[in-house]
Amino acid sequence: LIIGITCLSDTAFRSWSGSTNHVDSPWDNILYALCFYLFVREAIQAKNEGMNWLVDLWNWLDMANIVLVVMSVALMRSDSESMTTRYIVMITGAIVWTMMLSFLRLTFLPFSVFVNGVINILWRLIPFVISSFIVLGAFVHLYYIDSVGTDRCHITVLNDEFGRRYEG
Repeated sequence: LIIGITCLSDTAFRSWSGSTNHVDSPWDNILYALCFYLFVREAIQAKNEGMNWLVDLWNWLDMANIVLVVMSVALMRSDSESMTTRYIVMITGAIVWTMMLSFLRLTFLPFSVFVNGVINILWRLIPFVISSFIVLGAFVHLYYIDSVGTDRCHITVLNDEFGRRYEG
C-alpha cells in the first residue's frame, strides 16, 4: 500500500507539474500491476466465499479502490487537467489512505486498539458536529437575510467550466 500511495502521488505530480515524461513512467505500470494483483485476490475471495462476498462492505470498498486507481491513472495518462480529474484523484487518494488504515488495523494489534478507539470517539462526536453545522448554517442564513439588498452585499455571478451558475 505504501508503494501504491507513492506511485499515485508521483503519477499525479508528473501529470500536473508540466513534466513531459509522465506517459512512460514506470510508476503507472507498478500501479496497474498492484491493481491487477488486488483484483485477482478479490476474485479468488469471491469464488471461495460465494454470495457472502457480495454482502461484505469492505469487499465493495476494495473493488472501488481498484476501479478508482485504474481510472485515475488512465485519466492522468490522458493528460486530462480538468477539475473533475483532480477530484477523482483526490477521492482515490483518500480511499487508498483509508485502505492503509484498514490494513494496519488488521495486522498490528496496538494500532488496531488505537484506531478502534478513534473510531468510537468519532461516532460519539457525529451528533455534536451535525448540530454545530446546523447552528452555523442558521447564522449564515440570518446574516445573508440581513445583508441582502444592502450596500454591504455585492452579489456577483460566476459560471464554472460546467456552465453552472454561482451567485455570491
